[in-house]
Amino acid sequence: MYSIISLISAWIRQFYLPNPFATILNPSYADIFNILVGGAILHFLSYGMTSIYYERGSMPVVGSISYLFWYVINTFIFIGIGKITFSLLSFSIIALIAYSVIIALINYLTNKSRYVTL
Repeated sequence: MYSIISLISAWIRQFYLPNPFATILNPSYADIFNILVGGAILHFLSYGMTSIYYERGSMPVVGSISYLFWYVINTFIFIGIGKITFSLLSFSIIALIAYSVIIALINYLTNKSRYVTL
């Protein structure tokens, strides 16, 4: 079952999700950037968000579905940020600030950080 879900997830990510960097880069450069850098960034963020509540190997189908869910969310967050800005530098700064706030909020809500206290 995991193999099927994983294949469907990869298919959706590859062929049905828009390129989140197309709004800030020339479309031909956006594809290259997405392949070389953007995909790794999206993977890192999605995997990290999934690992907040999912322990690797415990239920692979749930992990694969959750990873796809976060990958879609992160893709549309990137698209939203790209609609507010039109340069890679400002996009990077806004994304860094947005994800810093998201990570701090998640750490606060799950009590996983000893640095965030009230």
